[in-house]
Amino acid sequence: MIRAAIVGLGRWGQNLVASVQGRSEAIRFTAGATRTPEKAGAFADAHGFPLHESYEKLLAAPAIDAVVLATPHTLHAAQIVAAAKARKHVFAEKPFALSLPDAKAAVRACAENKVTLAIGYNWRFQPALKGGSGNSCTWRAISAVRARTASSANTGARAARKDPRAA
Repeated sequence: MIRAAIVGLGRWGQNLVASVQGRSEAIRFTAGATRTPEKAGAFADAHGFPLHESYEKLLAAPAIDAVVLATPHTLHAAQIVAAAKARKHVFAEKPFALSLPDAKAAVRACAENKVTLAIGYNWRFQPALKGGSGNSCTWRAISAVRARTASSANTGARAARKDPRAA
């Protein structure tokens, strides 16, 4: 089971946690970090995980395998690089970077540290996934679109175009 930490516990971060916590045998949220712990403390308690004081302290925790970023887009690239350097796998919502140099740096950091970088794309409106619940479709899509980080600095767009069955 993947021991994940949620970073950002606003509406979308809480939605991501609620969609899998206690429902998945593949992933469990075991920690969290947010800029507003006073607003998220009760939610974290109800879902059985502690909040860390900072993103840096969360990354230092050895019992965390991966981070799920539900933070403002402007923070994603730097957070991905920091997570990769801490040898944590990363799932980030799109966009994962706001510039090509930042995207290349994030992908390069993941490749150099041999961690997976996955980019979330909500597939609930795609014809092949219509009819299921949005939350379960989102989490099925996560495993379907795991981007393999290669030693060449592929952009996220190029990595996402690869056949997801090869992941």
